[in-house]
Amino acid sequence: MMPKREYADPIVKVLCAAIPAIGTHWAIDNQLIAIVVSVLEASVVLLGFRFVSKITVPQAFALGYFSSFLEPSAYALGHGGRAHYKTRDGHHEVPLKAARVHVALPDDLDVEEGQASPRGLFAVLKRIQSKCIPGELFVGEGEKSFGVYLDLADPKQPLIVDVPNNLRALREFVLRETADVRASRRKSQASAALSEYAAMLEQCRTRERDRLAGRVEIVREDELK
Repeated sequence: MMPKREYADPIVKVLCAAIPAIGTHWAIDNQLIAIVVSVLEASVVLLGFRFVSKITVPQAFALGYFSSFLEPSAYALGHGGRAHYKTRDGHHEVPLKAARVHVALPDDLDVEEGQASPRGLFAVLKRIQSKCIPGELFVGEGEKSFGVYLDLADPKQPLIVDVPNNLRALREFVLRETADVRASRRKSQASAALSEYAAMLEQCRTRERDRLAGRVEIVREDELK
């Protein structure tokens, strides 16, 4: 099981934040009671963080990618966003009216040593780079652009293709966490991490399908044409 990070439920946050204010409001002069209150405060904070929603590191990575890239990208498709690519002839704009977003996930994180050819994450990137052109997606005026790949095989329905950048960081995280284990165990941990990442990303996509206008798909390595 991958290590977990925790985030507090909003109610827990409110309760934990309210305790110091209550202690201050009481302004207890008796030192013993003040100590008791401070101990109680610490206990409530610690207990509060026991009743939290737990999330694994791979799931946190997926949530971060969804909120930082997929949501704004989907918004751009229907709210005046622009996609550009550059050739020797200059900059060209890609119409986004019928565009879709494809998130390409590898079959593995490529944590094995001594591979003769690119696999997993690197293989997906190589395949996409061979068929797509690099471009930029602008969500709105004044907003920083996203570096993406553009598949213009069908000009009427262009594809914005992206491989989550933080999968590289997830790979490094797995390598660090499994530095002292056998290669088979490392591969198993990497597979579990990628599965958790993909499942959370799919869960977010399904839950927010209406907001994404049904224009975001998650594809795996063997589904890339």
